[in-house]
Amino acid sequence: MLPARPPLVFWLALVAHVSRFEDCVGDSRLRCPSKFPCSCHAIRVYPRYRAVVENRVRCEARELTEVPDLKEITHYNISSIDLAGNKISNISGRPFLNITLHNQDLFTATNSSLGIPFLELSNNPLHRLDGLEFQGLILPGYFTLKLSNCSLEEVPVVDRAVASKVVDLDLSDNQIIEVSKSGMQQFRRLLSLDLSGNDGLVLHGDALETQRRILQTLYLQRLGLVELPQDLVTGLSRLQLLFLGYNKLRNLPHLLLSNMSCSSLVLYLHQNKLSDIPYDSFRRSAEVPSSTADAFVPCKLARLYLQHNSISTLEFLSDPCSLLLEDYAGIDLSANPLQCDCDLYSIVSRKVIPLLKGECAAPLAGVQIAWNPQSLFHEHGSLTCNQQETFNTYYNCDCDQWLNISLSGGLRQQCPGASRGLSPQAVWHMYLSFSIIGLVTVLAFST
Repeated sequence: MLPARPPLVFWLALVAHVSRFEDCVGDSRLRCPSKFPCSCHAIRVYPRYRAVVENRVRCEARELTEVPDLKEITHYNISSIDLAGNKISNISGRPFLNITLHNQDLFTATNSSLGIPFLELSNNPLHRLDGLEFQGLILPGYFTLKLSNCSLEEVPVVDRAVASKVVDLDLSDNQIIEVSKSGMQQFRRLLSLDLSGNDGLVLHGDALETQRRILQTLYLQRLGLVELPQDLVTGLSRLQLLFLGYNKLRNLPHLLLSNMSCSSLVLYLHQNKLSDIPYDSFRRSAEVPSSTADAFVPCKLARLYLQHNSISTLEFLSDPCSLLLEDYAGIDLSANPLQCDCDLYSIVSRKVIPLLKGECAAPLAGVQIAWNPQSLFHEHGSLTCNQQETFNTYYNCDCDQWLNISLSGGLRQQCPGASRGLSPQAVWHMYLSFSIIGLVTVLAFST
């Protein structure tokens, strides 16, 4: 028997529902005026079953020497303006006057950075920006400003009303000489900053003082750094991603994490010249400043990337229980000349670091360090270490002893020897409860 067809009322309701979406977005879709040098794209999306228009103006790689006249699209909400890859050397005449860079509907509907609009000016020979160039730009919300590879020699001075709305600033691959507090304090709501590729850049210790409680992502790659700017990153309490790859770092400072107050950090140190990492770089300091003892919580590593360095020993990972690591932290040591001897075996065989990646250079060349390193040691060479067989055991930091891995309990077991009975407080409460019950019983029978 064929299913019954939906009634006419259903189809009318569906048409009305779709029409409601059309009415909602019909007047807000961007349409390019005639002879406009850019292309206009009105992309309709439906996050959470809600019709939202994303209006994009694309002017990239069109041999433009100046910002085109945008006055004919001033009555639209623009989600992005892409002017990358042109020959724009200056921005004058207030070309962004009355342009509304806004996409709050999409931001609200998705509750994510997807809705943050952006202004793309990368790959233009701008050289310099002053405070009048963005005057008149209407910014109801926050936005991303991309100024990569613009031959800038200093941090641009942006109109105050515009600078206060920038949450993501890309200044990579320029010729910026120094970054100081005076140049950065205009961007007081900055969440992400990219300074990569400014070779020889001088970073003042207080450059990010204004952003120290809000900055989450910091790119410092390809700067030619020979030492880590510890004063710069100390105190960045919301930092989550720190990129320091492709520099010339030879060592790390002592108590690096202990002096930082972020909660969980992914640290990129790949493609440097690190050979010897201090034992206490990723450990808690024995002394915490008294002024911050109550509120100060050192960073913990969620991921540590150390690929393509010159690290041969893992002495900095010895006593892994004292490392400032998240529960599921990972350390990538690929492409390092690791000496797989008994010292390394005693560290990795404890299985305290969940994800440890690397390979031996000698004496077991090419052997991968994995979850069960002892099996690889035994299978690939005659290396004999004075170490107990740990194939079915792991070292529990909380118990401070080796425990068996059971199929039922896995790595979550109660420490052997731990009291399974009642605590003294529980015994006392039980005694008191029975005493009260007995007294009540005696009084009841006596009456």
